Amino acid sequence: MTVAWVSRVNFKPAIMAAALNKLHYTPEGIRDNKTFSINIPSADMIEVTDYCGIVSGRKADKPDIKK
Repeated sequence: MTVAWVSRVNFKPAIMAAALNKLHYTPEGIRDNKTFSINIPSADMIEVTDYCGIVSGRKADKPDIKK
């Protein structure tokens, strides 16, 4: 999932916050896998990052995206 808004809650230890709509596909995956991570893509990943923000994981297998 691509998130445009996250917030740093604490510096040390590093704690981040992100609000997710419970109706989207991502929260279901977090519950099923019991894991969550935050990744910050580089500028050269703008096209695949945009794609991930537009296309739902219900409709496409995002790990198979090739740059």
